[in-house]
Amino acid sequence: MSPARISRPIRSRLGSWAQAVGYDVRAGRGLSVLESDRFVVSYPRSGNTWFRFLVANVLRPHDEVSFANIERIVPDIYANSHRDLRRLPQPRVLKSHESFDRRYSRVVYLVRDPRRIAPSYYRFLRMTRRLPEESIEAFIERFLAGELDAYGTWDSHVRGWLDARGDEHFAVVRYEDLERDTHAELRRCLTILEIPAEDGVLRSAVECAQRDQMQQLEQRDGHLWKPLQGADTSVSFVGSGGDDLGPAWERASDAIAGVWGDRMRELGYEA
Repeated sequence: MSPARISRPIRSRLGSWAQAVGYDVRAGRGLSVLESDRFVVSYPRSGNTWFRFLVANVLRPHDEVSFANIERIVPDIYANSHRDLRRLPQPRVLKSHESFDRRYSRVVYLVRDPRRIAPSYYRFLRMTRRLPEESIEAFIERFLAGELDAYGTWDSHVRGWLDARGDEHFAVVRYEDLERDTHAELRRCLTILEIPAEDGVLRSAVECAQRDQMQQLEQRDGHLWKPLQGADTSVSFVGSGGDDLGPAWERASDAIAGVWGDRMRELGYEA
């Protein structure tokens, strides 16, 4: 049976068993959460990788952060094993796409307009050869139904985190605001993550994580990054910022707003 078809409770128990016997499997939902852990959480394709690079450049101001070493600095719980994550120094800063998890104490939660997530996700799944040949309309039906991955719908994911959290150890940052004023939004998030940074370090981190810089790093080292191994390298993981929004995608955007408009407006998106 494919891991994607195993229910979450079972996967969690499998993860615990694997840890107990020392089996080197990816952590995922079965991650052993430490009290000192900090998390960067989002629905897929909401800017998590970019934000990880921003944070990693703050944590390692004198080193080059690249796709070859990002997993050792701000690791993805789905790309790394229990064993590797246990070896990291504390406090760990971890990337997650999980629905609300009360074990996560300090969280930066990234949100993005789902009308921009959809084409980005479509491109990513095609790039990683995980999407069958299908029309944009068929893809959007599955996107709205939460059938693309194990994380449910965008609306349920956002609702779970926003409805359950509202304390001083939780921050919501919109991808669009992070683009508009990266320095200020990053500073706010670092406070939640308890990561100190001088202004010079912050400015350098933002500069090093510019889109063109990350595209160059991807061209050089993308093949070394676990999530892109075996992917179609003719397509860039780091988006151009201008996904093709032709007539089919415009119709898809209208469909998304028709279903999730209330949640989008709650987050400040026009719908």
